[in-house]
Amino acid sequence: MLTSGDLCKPAPSAPGVKAPAGLPQPLPVPGRPWSHIALDFLTGLSPSNGNSVILTIVDRFSKAAYFVALTKLPTARETADLITFHRVGPGSTIHFPGRMEPLRENISHTLFILDGFNELGALRPVLFIPFFIMFIVSLSANSLLLYVIISQRSLHSPMYILIAGMACVDLSLPLFFVPNMLLSFLFDWRGISLIGCLVQMHFIHFVGTFQSTFLLWMALDRYFAICTPLHYHKRMALPKFLKFIILLVFRNILMITLLVSLAGSLSFCSANVINHCFCEHMALVELACGSTSVNNLAGLLTVFLVPVADFIFIAASYVVIFSSVLTSGKSGVKALHTCITHIVVITVSLTIALIAFLSYRIRNGLWSSAAFRVFISTMYLLFPSCFNPIIYGIRTTEIRQHVVKTLMSCRTVDPVKGQLETNGPFPPVPTRLDSDFGICTRFHYVLVPGTRQNKGKAVLHGSEIFLLCTGYSCILFPPYLKMALYQAMANYLKKG
Repeated sequence: MLTSGDLCKPAPSAPGVKAPAGLPQPLPVPGRPWSHIALDFLTGLSPSNGNSVILTIVDRFSKAAYFVALTKLPTARETADLITFHRVGPGSTIHFPGRMEPLRENISHTLFILDGFNELGALRPVLFIPFFIMFIVSLSANSLLLYVIISQRSLHSPMYILIAGMACVDLSLPLFFVPNMLLSFLFDWRGISLIGCLVQMHFIHFVGTFQSTFLLWMALDRYFAICTPLHYHKRMALPKFLKFIILLVFRNILMITLLVSLAGSLSFCSANVINHCFCEHMALVELACGSTSVNNLAGLLTVFLVPVADFIFIAASYVVIFSSVLTSGKSGVKALHTCITHIVVITVSLTIALIAFLSYRIRNGLWSSAAFRVFISTMYLLFPSCFNPIIYGIRTTEIRQHVVKTLMSCRTVDPVKGQLETNGPFPPVPTRLDSDFGICTRFHYVLVPGTRQNKGKAVLHGSEIFLLCTGYSCILFPPYLKMALYQAMANYLKKG
């Protein structure tokens, strides 16, 4: 029952030494009051005057109960001091019991309380504002990045497909814990079942592993593009690249399933308050009342085989890339520009991951604060989801151009009213009409650049054409057919 003291833990029985269990026997009847007592802790209660734990002491002879309000779950020594220095007998006389029994035996909690940032007290609901803003930024930025890459055929190359995959990870990861966390801040909804906790843990850690996995795939893409450019399309073809995908996906599934299964097999008989905003592996394992050495070993193995191994291979690939660039001259330096974005994302992800990992191993100074550990582990999942799409949208020229083009609507003509609608600058004349215009039927007004001679000098001028786009195809019309097109489209819409 008292798990924090080694002297209070039952010693394991050697194989073959324990006597066979017989029929259940009743407990001996106490001979006097307070000679036999039973203890229990009530945890997970709503704080009252700073107290959230109640120590219950019951005399088995008289059935009298004594309750002690506590601010936290005590250690074994603190519990002994409470029994010694509190008046637990009649007439305020201290009686040292000859036998102590737990009120509950073989009980494992199935309902837990997510108590992250509880130190803030009344200021805890204020956290809803910054986390909600980050959540909206993550959803909108990743959704826009995905839309641009999917809608533009010119971005359907392996590098941009991998960026879209990273956007999918960054889009889905906050959905598994941020909504529940925001509701907890606003309405103090903190309860979660053990099954729900394990399911949330599995999805968070499983999807989270693909943050480093996609960075590894991107590093391989840049390695093939810079070091072996003549064989790039052959090696990045799906049949060839599939071996890297299957191996790493199988590794992620195996390690996370093993980690969560071992956590689900533990017994949680002491406390049910998780000092976190979501079900994080280490935060749940800390509540187990049995040995957690296997869980700690599995956690370290997962950290080494997934993010650490990924970053080792990423670092090795970029060392080879830099070596190749230094020996190839200016052309290699120009190609290296495409790697800078990946390096920035890798540096930020590795820094936050390292701080989150050390926050559970170092308990001195700032690292000893539970709120600091909760904040760092939350930022480890949420900050990359906001940062990655922004840095890819700014640093990658092709994506930036298409994002700007998507945000700024083109100049269109209403076919019924015959009026020009302008919400942005004119787009340039596309080289591929099926990739630069939208998928709906509409008119596009395009200013075609050209030159003419004026006093022996070339002067830029422009002429207008109209494009009727349906799906992924466009038809060009000269301006003198403008009114005829208006009338034809108006008749067509009236018939429809």
